[in-house]
Amino acid sequence: MLSWIKSNAVMLSTITVITAVTLTTVGTATSIYYYIDRTVEEQMPYSLSIASQQQAAEKLIRSSDQTIESRTMVNVKTVNHPLKELPNPLSFTMSYQTFGFDGEPGQFSYISYSDYQKLAKSNGKKQLPEPGAGEAIVLETFKGNDLLKESVKSPVGVTFKDDHSSFRITGATNLPITQLYAKKRLAFAVSDDVFAMMPEKAAMLTNYQFSNERSDDGLIDRLEQLYGKKAETEMAAYYPVYAMTTATTGLLAFAAGFLGLVFLLATGSIIYFKMLAEAEESKQRFTIIQKIGVDQQEQTGIIRQSIGFMFILPYLLGLVHSLFAMQVLEKLLNYDLRLPMSLAIGCYTVVYLVYYLVTVRAYRRIVI
Repeated sequence: MLSWIKSNAVMLSTITVITAVTLTTVGTATSIYYYIDRTVEEQMPYSLSIASQQQAAEKLIRSSDQTIESRTMVNVKTVNHPLKELPNPLSFTMSYQTFGFDGEPGQFSYISYSDYQKLAKSNGKKQLPEPGAGEAIVLETFKGNDLLKESVKSPVGVTFKDDHSSFRITGATNLPITQLYAKKRLAFAVSDDVFAMMPEKAAMLTNYQFSNERSDDGLIDRLEQLYGKKAETEMAAYYPVYAMTTATTGLLAFAAGFLGLVFLLATGSIIYFKMLAEAEESKQRFTIIQKIGVDQQEQTGIIRQSIGFMFILPYLLGLVHSLFAMQVLEKLLNYDLRLPMSLAIGCYTVVYLVYYLVTVRAYRRIVI
């Protein structure tokens, strides 16, 4: 057996590498495609968000095929804050693109507790207690940020300052205000009285949830015509992002699946033809063991074991390599990839098993 392994070491190593690459490639594409809905929802939590011309936009929506399931209107005030005075647990936000550009102050977004309650109800979130004077609830405006995880496990107790006053964080939630803002804006909910006293002018934002947000009868084009050059800042819809992401991810999944199939056929074919070549050389040895009384059932068992070793050794080594790679991907995507990875491994294993059975049958026909 050791001599056999040494003679086939190069081939086994090649198959191991190909198997690892195939499983990793197919597993990655499967995982990304599997979570496409969640990925888009994290980017665009609402079917449509608009910042102006609410009546005209609503008229267009009513004339379309879309049915409005919910509509949430929120007043938002944007307040500048001195970047240098951010408390340490939140200091990493200085590098976030929406907290200030070169020569410009950073910004916080504020909403009233009443609007926070409407948003929490619309998103099915548990409502936190109302903050008092000098207190605020920190909101994660973009779910994919993991903002609350990156700052501290619990930001409660942290105090931050804006241009007018300071607030102590009493609660934290990943509730999105809107999808109009750049996706890394830090926002807070304060009491209604505190919000009313802020001198900044409030901007009215409206978030819609449609019954069939994954289809479009031309509503998005009509809305873009309505807003004109301001479409990029005054409206943000779910469907265009979903369509683009689906097309891109689908192409990636197809390419990965095609390459995976090619690699799988290559590995199976290499072993298949290698074993058939050895079968021709083993005819005489099997003739000898037949003469000494080894029956066909025992000979079939010998064939299965020898071919099985050839198949299973590179498969297991390649699988271990791919599992380590998928653990890294799991941390990068912050998703549980066990199910999509299991699907990819399962499909690969089934085809691999078919190759094994075909090889055993062909080998047996030659030597017995």
